[in-house]
Amino acid sequence: MTATPAAPYVDLMTERLAVKGAETVLRYQRCDISAAELQASIRRYARALAGLGIGRGDLVALFATNSPDAIAIRYASHLAGAATVYLSVPPEPRRRADLVAQMDPQLLVVFPETENLLVPALLPTGFTVPVAAVGGDLAAARVRLDELAAAEPDAPLPSLARPEDLAVVISSGGTTGVPKGSCRSFAAYGAMVINPSPADRRQLVNGKLAYLSQALVDTTLLGGGTVILHDSFDADDTLAAIEDERITDLFLVEPQLFELMDHPNLDSTDLSSLRAVVHIGASAPPTLRRRARERLGPVVAHTYGASEIGIVSALSPAEHDPAHPERFTCAGRIHPGVDVRFRRPDATLAEDGEAGSIEVRSPAMAAGYRNRPVEQAAAFRDGWYRTGDLGRLDDEGYLHILGRAADIIWTDGVMISPALIQDTLCRVPGVRYAAVVTDPEAAARVAAVVPWPGSAVDTDACRASVAMEYGSEAAASLALVPLARVPRTEQGKPDRPAIRALGREAGVSLQARMREIVTRMVEAESTSLLDAYYDPDFLLTVNGRSQDLAAFRAEHERVQRTGITFAVTYDEDSWVEGQDCLAGRIWITTHRACGQAVRIEALFVAAYRSGRLLRLTALTWPDPILPGTPDTRSL
Repeated sequence: MTATPAAPYVDLMTERLAVKGAETVLRYQRCDISAAELQASIRRYARALAGLGIGRGDLVALFATNSPDAIAIRYASHLAGAATVYLSVPPEPRRRADLVAQMDPQLLVVFPETENLLVPALLPTGFTVPVAAVGGDLAAARVRLDELAAAEPDAPLPSLARPEDLAVVISSGGTTGVPKGSCRSFAAYGAMVINPSPADRRQLVNGKLAYLSQALVDTTLLGGGTVILHDSFDADDTLAAIEDERITDLFLVEPQLFELMDHPNLDSTDLSSLRAVVHIGASAPPTLRRRARERLGPVVAHTYGASEIGIVSALSPAEHDPAHPERFTCAGRIHPGVDVRFRRPDATLAEDGEAGSIEVRSPAMAAGYRNRPVEQAAAFRDGWYRTGDLGRLDDEGYLHILGRAADIIWTDGVMISPALIQDTLCRVPGVRYAAVVTDPEAAARVAAVVPWPGSAVDTDACRASVAMEYGSEAAASLALVPLARVPRTEQGKPDRPAIRALGREAGVSLQARMREIVTRMVEAESTSLLDAYYDPDFLLTVNGRSQDLAAFRAEHERVQRTGITFAVTYDEDSWVEGQDCLAGRIWITTHRACGQAVRIEALFVAAYRSGRLLRLTALTWPDPILPGTPDTRSL
């Protein structure tokens, strides 16, 4: 992390692209984009944005794909002096609409793959935002931004960016409520991304640009390297890309790292090009971090940070030394230019080596949240950001993250935290991975536990291990939920609310579980919980036609893109529940943006295995694939 730069980063970016010329700087869908081509695209988009009235003080929001156009539009906006925000994508349409309203942009850019993410009818009364499309004639778009840009010249144009102006709003994960957006000036953002980076760096970016991926793109390009863009993380695809594209640098969140290192194709993949596999997470279990080092070799790096503060500390690959096992419990050394202090519960500052709530300040820190004054006042105080994490510095200067302060309790002088219980569970034979969250309302902790392929989770052994290390009370208050895959957010992190809900469902009726599925997946139009709610061998049969889980997932995602919304009514008197089965009747009312509502009656029988749907058989009227009938096969 550098001191505040003299020139806005976008000016340095255009200079770097001019030097690179015909050299490749981006790879997308196996096509090369040269520096000159990216530079020309930036200049054309900048002129097109200026023609729409976009300039200093404005904000351009993007429901973006991981594509060269999405990157060029951000640089073009900055060249015009405007700020940008890559919008995160909460699963519920209402939260997405509220996010757009909270950001209050002067222009919203959408792509064919993201057009369906905004439902204009859900925006607040009186709130309007012009929509521009890239790559297709989209119904909600006022203009085709790519066509406007194509008609513009690519001659050089002056930069209107100023160090003190708002440059970037970076979204938080936002697993509950509306995501917050942390605001940085060009000066602060430059301090975040202008860092030493080798010219031969080949950075794979397969995380959403809404998060720290955009900073990885900028640091790589500013250093003269190449960015390989993939739409999303998939372990198979990532391993293939490392070998085929000779990837040197990779950035993953905790569950992605562990999925990659345990993949059956890992040993047959050529990983010799890798220099750094960086994973971010406040408290990844030491057991799994040691396994990552054993499986991937001396390339694993661990960082601690957040969207509000960027990267605070890092443990380099060289410091992941098996001869020093204590290193695998820390988050590395604090970056130069970053100040960290610790505060006791009584609000006084902690002494050296004493644990306390972590507070951070740095040149790269955000100034606050976009249109969230209450949250900003609570988190940003006197030039410091209050992370909410508990931590300490050891005698060698390594930062240790103990967990979220609100999640930690002390019993008879022993600290108990989700991270510690997670590490305990990951040491139980048969457990491949676990994620632990607190449920304050239930006064419990919930552990989503994933077994090794071909084995099952021994819940008695898990509970006994927790009891041995933290006492019988900690074991008794732990809800264990065996899963094939831990639910994840759009960012790839464990979905804490979803895991919490699964813990509650472990002791509730099948009727309540079915209602939860309908609420979270049908009415909220979310696909993120398929692996949590549905058995891997799930089979859906509607009016005699069947789909396995893969086909069901694809159909569900296709229906989501149609813009149809759903409302469900329950026939309470018809529901009958057995030990692992449920039968009943519901009515599904479908609504299109233009067209009449259609009410569909469905009689269903559901069979469960280990709390997840195994078989769902339904008869519906009208039939969902009759001409003119909204498709409800994914329900």
